[in-house]
Amino acid sequence: MRVFIMMVCLVVCGPLIGLATGPDDASDLRLVIVAPWHNAQRVVTTSGGKVIGPDRALFAVLAQTDDVPAFAAAARAAGALAVLNGKTVATLCGVDV
Repeated sequence: MRVFIMMVCLVVCGPLIGLATGPDDASDLRLVIVAPWHNAQRVVTTSGGKVIGPDRALFAVLAQTDDVPAFAAAARAAGALAVLNGKTVATLCGVDV
């Protein structure tokens, strides 16, 4: 039963994750996901970005950067678990950015 549920989740969520992790560098917004023991704001600022907005999730922040590829690499090196396309994620959540 667990395998079936996992397969359904992959089929449903897979395309959405694919959209968010796609190579769209046109947007300068990135969703930075961090582990609970990392400070998300510190990861973003040391990677050359800035945190956008007053709202923060428990494990993620929305960041803006001028150099997307360099920021993504630096954020991962600073402890980010993932750096996703922030505009796509916001659109999927119903927010117009």
